[in-house]
Amino acid sequence: MLGVMDGIKIVIVGFIFVCIIFPALIKNKHQYYLAFAAVLLGLLLEAISATVGSVGFSRVVIILDRLLDITAIVLLVAAAGGLTMKQLMTDMSQAYEAFRHGEAGETTTVHPISGQTPRPASSGGPGESGEEGKTVYIIDDPAARAAPKPPDTGPIPMEEPPQKDNP
Repeated sequence: MLGVMDGIKIVIVGFIFVCIIFPALIKNKHQYYLAFAAVLLGLLLEAISATVGSVGFSRVVIILDRLLDITAIVLLVAAAGGLTMKQLMTDMSQAYEAFRHGEAGETTTVHPISGQTPRPASSGGPGESGEEGKTVYIIDDPAARAAPKPPDTGPIPMEEPPQKDNP
């Protein structure tokens, strides 16, 4: 019977077998072999835990096994991506910071329609950019939002009602 987290180990072992079949997936073999050793050590710890049978020892083995699973996942990601651990941690910290604060230098860029020349950026509104002769349309006008709704004429008839025959 499978335990709660045995599915993770199945996926890790499956990826290891896929990498054996397609060795071109692995860019860094040292990390791949370390991940393979972590999985084997986890399996050995589970076998020893099942043999000993002590509840306290089993809990310690579960924690160590989960840490080995996490280590194997990180090592396999780094091995398949061709990254060193330092590069992986740098990329992860930059991704965390970008998620937390947004991309550095993030600005909104408006691209002109093809065939048109882009206008120079202005610091102010329509009156400050030297475009006094142009018409400005206000899109979010509160008065336009308060337009009256047309009267409700009822549901849309799907077919004509049957004619009543008058004898």
